[in-house]
Parts: sequence; structure tokens; C-alpha cells
Amino acid sequence: MQTVEVTGVKFHQNVALAGSPLQLNGAGTRYKTIIKVYAVALYLPAKVNPPEDVLAAAGPSVCRW
Repeated sequence: MQTVEVTGVKFHQNVALAGSPLQLNGAGTRYKTIIKVYAVALYLPAKVNPPEDVLAAAGPSVCRW
């Protein structure tokens, strides 16, 4: 299974939520001044862009950190 590494945290390219397959749509790191607070990834049923379409996307989604 392929992974994406963001500041030392590995996220899978694909996950399943309640039997529904989800794809990694993006990942990033939250910093507060110079301290890494957390790394986060957004999973949706399909790749979606721009942000307005992400917010309007139907179906399951999950945000992991």
C-alpha cells in the first residue's frame, strides 16, 4: 500500500470508511510559531479541487491526524 509522508507522519493513499473506499485528497502540517502541532490528511471518495468543491462534495469523508 502506498503512503505519503508529511513531516514524519505516514498517511495511506487509500482507506475505507464503513465499506466505502476513500482517496487521499491532500495532507499538510499545522505549525504554531515554530512548533509542529499536528499533521492532517483529508480523504474523499474522489480527488476534488478547488476548495469550494471539496466543501460541496457528497458522500463519506474523513480527516485524520
